[in-house]
Amino acid sequence: VMAGSAVGIMQKGDVLERDLVEVGGKGFLPMVVTVTSDDKQFNFNKALLLTSSGASEKLTVTVRAEQPGEYNSRIYVGMFLPVLPPGLIYWLACLNYWLALAVVSLLPGLPLCLWPLLDGRLRRQAARDGRKFIYRLANRFVL
Repeated sequence: VMAGSAVGIMQKGDVLERDLVEVGGKGFLPMVVTVTSDDKQFNFNKALLLTSSGASEKLTVTVRAEQPGEYNSRIYVGMFLPVLPPGLIYWLACLNYWLALAVVSLLPGLPLCLWPLLDGRLRRQAARDGRKFIYRLANRFVL
């Protein structure tokens, strides 16, 4: 683990356990909490957690110094609304934290974004406006 961090310098074979964060609290919605890292030397007491309102959980990390070297590893603790199954959110967070954040954030707005494609009147109006825009653009550059 990189010198100067909260963990400090470790010898090969050392094991260190640290408190990571306390999640939960006063929110009235349940949240899906994921804890991920690309470094295989980190073990978390709970990598996937579903919090309920009013309850809090303390997350800890166990660092095992297995390979010598200088490390600069990131730990991602994400709190997501449960719009997808928790296992799927955790799988996305393991692939990439930002991918999970984008999918969970965009999913509730997807029906609203697709509404103009589903409603016939809005679809015709969008096509008409698109044709007018292209016509104005063509006239501006051709003339």
